[in-house]
Amino acid sequence: MLDTKNCAEMIKKLAKNKGLTINKVLTSCSLTKSLVYDMEHRNSMPSADKLAKIAEYLNVSVDYLLTGIEKAPSAKAKDAHEDTDMLLKKYKRLNSRGQGCVEGYIDSLLRDDKYTEIAEELVAGVQLNA
Repeated sequence: MLDTKNCAEMIKKLAKNKGLTINKVLTSCSLTKSLVYDMEHRNSMPSADKLAKIAEYLNVSVDYLLTGIEKAPSAKAKDAHEDTDMLLKKYKRLNSRGQGCVEGYIDSLLRDDKYTEIAEELVAGVQLNA
């Protein structure tokens, strides 16, 4: 069972370290201001979506919010990140016409379901391991 109080303390600590109030973090994530209070006093664990919003805003993983331990990204996530960096570098070397062609090609691929499923799985894997 996850300890909601420790998770709440981690959120408060991270916010403080970034010079933010807990209310600023929660309102920026479109969450109720009572969320951390409920975690501390009502043993109420927020949904995974809510924790993901907070983690993203504080630039940490959900694992870190829950455990205080930042897990190393998987080899698959590292490879995906390296591939993304390589593609972005190549894209930036193109002139505006070339960039427009690439964007048009990507848009056409995204309209085809057989290509988007793979991309969505890859993006989800990178986000989970980030």
